[in-house]
Amino acid sequence: MEVRGDGDTRAFGPEARREWISDEVLREGYVSAREIADRFGVSVMTVYRDLDELEERRILRRERGGATAQPSSVFESDVRYRILRCVREKEALCQRALEEVSPGEAVMFDDSTTILPLARAVGERAPLTVMTNFRLAIEAALGKRGVRVLCLGGEYFPTYDSYTGLLCDGAISAVRPDVLFASPAAIYGDCAFHQEQEIVRTKRAMMEVSRRRILLADHTKFGRTAALKLAELREFDLVLTDDRTPPEALEPLDKSGVPYDVVSVPGP
Repeated sequence: MEVRGDGDTRAFGPEARREWISDEVLREGYVSAREIADRFGVSVMTVYRDLDELEERRILRRERGGATAQPSSVFESDVRYRILRCVREKEALCQRALEEVSPGEAVMFDDSTTILPLARAVGERAPLTVMTNFRLAIEAALGKRGVRVLCLGGEYFPTYDSYTGLLCDGAISAVRPDVLFASPAAIYGDCAFHQEQEIVRTKRAMMEVSRRRILLADHTKFGRTAALKLAELREFDLVLTDDRTPPEALEPLDKSGVPYDVVSVPGP
């Protein structure tokens, strides 16, 4: 639902109001409870009930005075917000990652939005087999000449637009990809982190079956932590980041001997 400017929103019911809130916070990153109340002619308490409901759906994170789509140590942003962040950085990282793919290989993608440009470009390395639990990556790779797509199904997880759980883990255990491309929610020191137990389990399962592991992480991932440790960076064969990552953030990788490459991001 698109409602901008001076459109009259006062006649809208709770679900229409929540849809507007979702769109606004995912587009702008933050929305205030007072702004919502004024726009819809409802009380702030009503707005907070809306925000509680949307937080329960994991669309946004309620905070004092409003709601945000920004991640925290225990909350990951909705995929619709994450896909709009650091677009140029993700494109550059994936262009570099494509150099690590050879025709005839089987490649695995996790459910991170960082790998989406790579999923769209796999036709350049055909023939190729793509394995993933990420619905958007499946759609990106489907229909490309010479690209075979294996869907790793399971329970659908709306926040990530992906599949996870026991069925997904079972499908992962049955394959042996040549290379895994993955991204964490956060990197602190020489470790990668994530907020969701189910997602960590699935990513770990992918790491265990892959011959090579490549981690893509733009500069916003560094210097942050999350609730759960995903892996030590030395468990990856290569870490790719962009040239806005502070040199001090890379010092732990140097000390641990983690192979990494800093990718230049073209200007706008």
